[in-house]
Amino acid sequence: MTQTSARTLFRQLLIEGVQSDERIVGLLQGGSGSEGRADQWSDLDVFLFIRDTDLEVFLHEWKQWVQPYGHLLLAYQPETFIAWTIFHAHPIPLRVDFRFLPASQIESVGTWPTSPSSLNEIILDDKTNGALSEVAQRLVGHSQRLPHSQEESTFEQNCNSMWYFLHSAFCKLERGDQWYARISFHIAVLDQLIALLKLESGAVERWLASFPSWKLERALSPTRLSQLNTCIPLPGAEALQQAMFNTAMLGREVCETLALQHGWVWPREAAEEVIQMLTNT
Repeated sequence: MTQTSARTLFRQLLIEGVQSDERIVGLLQGGSGSEGRADQWSDLDVFLFIRDTDLEVFLHEWKQWVQPYGHLLLAYQPETFIAWTIFHAHPIPLRVDFRFLPASQIESVGTWPTSPSSLNEIILDDKTNGALSEVAQRLVGHSQRLPHSQEESTFEQNCNSMWYFLHSAFCKLERGDQWYARISFHIAVLDQLIALLKLESGAVERWLASFPSWKLERALSPTRLSQLNTCIPLPGAEALQQAMFNTAMLGREVCETLALQHGWVWPREAAEEVIQMLTNT
């Protein structure tokens, strides 16, 4: 059985289980599955709307409730209404992310950051006399593009964050906290740089529903991708400092390009002093 087949089989078993459980009034599919992008590496994102009066008990029993759908390898709740699981499947285990929501919040579906390819792809079961389907229909074909009105503020936020946290990460490195600096650099600096590169390339179609690094290799020019690759630090403090310097040089170039192109303001003076710090220390 292929991974896609295992995912499809699990989804069908889940639908049948929901249909026979009167506590659950609706089952929705999110993520790549609802948008027609699922492949053999995709997880399964499902949202269960549960009668408000049954929700508290259901949250205590959900691990037992999912047992019939497959061999559960891992299950935990990072938040109250979210459950992340891994089920045995072939050729690789299947990740299934559950969201357990009160039926009284069905209207919130209309604000979800997703754009399903059709109503049938997002609605797997509806026991609300069509109320759930009516709300979900608003999402079909809904644009996830970064609004033009938000482009400047998005640039400002990512630009300021990149230079601020690059300074912070370098100070951690100089203090001798190499791992702390490395993690901070990866999470708080490179993510901002990647967002700026995405803005520069105009790849903002799914900005509201994805991380900046999503499909990055397809969005950047070979030159920019090659420059970004030099920002990946190798082991050792010297290599990390060099990656920080490369990031600063690329970041300055991208910020300057976007600012000139759109007439936006960016903290050029702060950038120059951070670069000077990286050069002289």
